[in-house]
Amino acid sequence: MQPPSYNVAEREARLAGMKRVALALLLLMLAVYVVTGIYELTYPWLSYVRAFAEAATVGALADWFAVTALFRHPLGLPIPHTAIVQRRKNDLGQTLARFVSENFLVVEALRPRLDQIRFADAFAAWLAKPANATRLSDDVAGILAQVLTLSDNRSLRNGVKAGLADFVAGIRLSPLIAQVLEFLLLKDPEQTLINQLITVVREQLNDNQDKLRESLSERTPWWIPGFVDRRIVERIVSELDDFLTEADGEEEAETKARLVEMLERLIASLKEDEHLIERGESLKARLMDRPELARYISQAVNDLGSYLDSALADPKSALRQRLNTAMQGMGERLLGDTELCNDIDNSCREALLYIVDGHRASIASIISETIEHWDADATAQRIELAVGRDLQFIRINGTLVGGLVGLVLHTLWSLTHGGA
Repeated sequence: MQPPSYNVAEREARLAGMKRVALALLLLMLAVYVVTGIYELTYPWLSYVRAFAEAATVGALADWFAVTALFRHPLGLPIPHTAIVQRRKNDLGQTLARFVSENFLVVEALRPRLDQIRFADAFAAWLAKPANATRLSDDVAGILAQVLTLSDNRSLRNGVKAGLADFVAGIRLSPLIAQVLEFLLLKDPEQTLINQLITVVREQLNDNQDKLRESLSERTPWWIPGFVDRRIVERIVSELDDFLTEADGEEEAETKARLVEMLERLIASLKEDEHLIERGESLKARLMDRPELARYISQAVNDLGSYLDSALADPKSALRQRLNTAMQGMGERLLGDTELCNDIDNSCREALLYIVDGHRASIASIISETIEHWDADATAQRIELAVGRDLQFIRINGTLVGGLVGLVLHTLWSLTHGGA
């Protein structure tokens, strides 16, 4: 694996230029050293220049060796403790990862910076712009479409079917019906659904008197006259209609209260009666074993998948338009709700701190693991391109500083020993 690329050509040119400067300075000092050595006996004062050039040459060579040893073997010789980057690449990566983990990925370092970030405000301002909302909804639609097309949709849809089956199998039917009835019938203070049910029952009774009479005739002895059956049905319908009329009237609160009490007992039985619960589970099991239901669920899942496939792929579909509107509306709502933005900011902040604090070693290991996969020679080359130009200044400074030190030492020697 290659390390990330830089502007290689430009960096190589700059590095090569600085290497030429450092090399030219070294060659200059070497030439001065040779020339002054030749004429030193004729011109004794050249001893000071020669001392400067000699020490500068030594300093330049020493620093060239040190800089080169970081990235390769000097002159290609396998000298111990050279080509440090290639040999110690993994160790350097682990050291860098540990440094980042201990100094940057800590709550004390992150919290002051996170406190300054307004996550919700920035996101809301960005999302409230129609172009950005459209972009995000397109991205969401694209991701969903990609998920739906995984494994040609077949394995995903089979997984959905299996998930639905497991979900339904885990639901207790009788208590679920009780919760639905309780929500629909008893949690409504105006009892709208009860009133509607009463109206529907009255209409059905009045519209189906003939069917009731036929059903009753089939169940009564042959010798009972038909007008008796008719009178019985009319009497039953009349009594039920009177009862329902009372329950439907606003002034008959007591009748409706009895209905509510009956419903409460029914709901309680559905929740608590183990016999009813077992019968509900038995009924659910029989329904789940019915091939017609399995085919219906399978077809419903396939139809849903096909609809989502086409709707997500069409930017003008109702689904995509609603998704886009929802995205933009979410941004506009956040912009006007300071309390909600503060809650989101706090949640994001605490979530990030929790993740970093609990997994900072794993996060930092990304650095070491990534560097471990880099090619050693390419890594040394890239690092040299990144910092090598500055390292050439070490060679230049070593040349000049070495020369000055040599000059100072030669001067002190001459002064203490009385030589020129």
